[in-house]
Amino acid sequence: MMNATPTHTPRAGELATKIVEAAGDPDTIASLISEDVTWWITPSIPAEIMESVTHGREAMRENLRRVFSTLYQTGTVRTVVHDAITEGNLGAARWTMTGKFANGALFENDYALWVEAKDGLVVRVWEYTDMAHSTAQSQAGIQS
Repeated sequence: MMNATPTHTPRAGELATKIVEAAGDPDTIASLISEDVTWWITPSIPAEIMESVTHGREAMRENLRRVFSTLYQTGTVRTVVHDAITEGNLGAARWTMTGKFANGALFENDYALWVEAKDGLVVRVWEYTDMAHSTAQSQAGIQS
């Protein structure tokens, strides 16, 4: 009889944290979400960057590629997770992201990411951030 190694199914809060820690890496984020994921983000983000609601892993991967190649200087994005919780199949992470916009302006904003998990993958995401704050920081870089 072979000994089966128990597998660890990540809890929802762990998955939220892994998504945050992978900011700037669309392929890693894609590996954490289901093929039919629904991702909602604060509706005030410009639609040409990312629609408020995105359906599907590949569509989300392309959105993330566009966001991290258009908005931010490559390699400058950093995240710090302040809190993460799990309650049943729901998880959340409160975090801060820093970096540089493509125009050289410094960036720092706080986020909350809620996820619903099923079978070790994220099936729904709700991402909250203050887009007015981000826009003001970006525009300050243009005026400098």
